[in-house]
Amino acid sequence: MSIAINLLPDVRLARIRAQHMRHLITGIAVAVWIVVGIVVGGLLIAIGSQKLLISNVNSQIASDTSQIEGVSGLSNALTSQQILINLPTLYASRTYYSKFMPAITAAMPPTVNVSSVATSSLHVLTISGTGTSAYAVDQFYEALKASGTSSASGANFSAVTISSVSKDPTTGQDSFSLTATVSPGVTSGRN
Repeated sequence: MSIAINLLPDVRLARIRAQHMRHLITGIAVAVWIVVGIVVGGLLIAIGSQKLLISNVNSQIASDTSQIEGVSGLSNALTSQQILINLPTLYASRTYYSKFMPAITAAMPPTVNVSSVATSSLHVLTISGTGTSAYAVDQFYEALKASGTSSASGANFSAVTISSVSKDPTTGQDSFSLTATVSPGVTSGRN
């Protein structure tokens, strides 16, 4: 007695399952490609419209710029307006030299020459120059220290220090640098 097993239905079922799987995967792949195509198409449209908008804005900017540049005297008007805006600040921070220079020259002996005088916003005075000797520089230093001490408003210069003194071998003169704190009344014109 022999037993016959029919394997044909199992092979056929496996083939049908494989065919269904292939159709399912193909359908999913087509759907993914359609979605990717739509996204890429949307991005291309967005990029194209963005370039068009940028082109329109650039042409509008160029038009407005040429129109503004066509106004005569605009540069001078804007410069004048900026100067007028800054004018009160400049007036408030100016240095009055009506009392400042006479106070320095009164303290300066004839053997000393001043080459530069600078003041800072913190009322620090820096004087550079030359003297015939270290003694002449010291006389200037002492005269600056004593300057204005008898006036009613107090000293014109305080915290006077000699920053540096050096002898120039070619001229024999002593180069110096002095610093001092200046009384606000000397430079403000209000004292």
